Amino acid sequence: MVLLMLTLACGDEPQEEPTSLGGTYRKPSFLAWEGVEVCVEDLPEVACVTTDGDGDFLLEGLPLETDITVVPSHEELIGTNHPHNTADYDNPWNRALITRDKLDDAAADMGGTFEAGTGFYGFVVITDFPDWALTKGVTFSLEPDPGVEGYYGDAFGSPDPDLDATGAAGSGGMLNIPPGDYLVQFEGPGGPCRRIASWDFEEGDPVPVRIEADEVTYMEVICPPEG
Repeated sequence: MVLLMLTLACGDEPQEEPTSLGGTYRKPSFLAWEGVEVCVEDLPEVACVTTDGDGDFLLEGLPLETDITVVPSHEELIGTNHPHNTADYDNPWNRALITRDKLDDAAADMGGTFEAGTGFYGFVVITDFPDWALTKGVTFSLEPDPGVEGYYGDAFGSPDPDLDATGAAGSGGMLNIPPGDYLVQFEGPGGPCRRIASWDFEEGDPVPVRIEADEVTYMEVICPPEG
């Protein structure tokens, strides 16, 4: 008992065991991407890792239930940010990385260019249990209004002017966003998307997103099934 009291008096409390985050990065063609360096922003004590021949990576020693930003780097990529919360450690990533060429192509499809000093926001939506499928019919909006038009992707993720909600690829995005902090809202066929893999928030609440100049912020969105 004396030992326990001394321990508490010294402020030694049981510590949470660290967790890990694993996943797979793929090229826009969805082929595995080897040689991508993967780091955690603002956690220099967590060593960077490099994707293997299957595009796989594993970051270890992460604090549990903590907002982090995972930053993949490669000579073919522009700056890329993937916000995540380590409470989602059972949800391994499997996502395509967006190259500068892919952004330029998207801008051209919309009749413009990707402008220096602005940012890009992109997402893919997945229907929650039991389907875990890419989700059609989801809309999104940013607040405050960045003054640019969002788009929804075709089967290959490229902007499709005929779509007013997500299509077969379950994707969407917005180009040339002024840098800053925004709230993004999603609405799906089954109701408000209840969760985004990168942040914890209540069903229907807007999700915070930071847009950086000349960089990409890319997230997964998880929506309830219809009915």
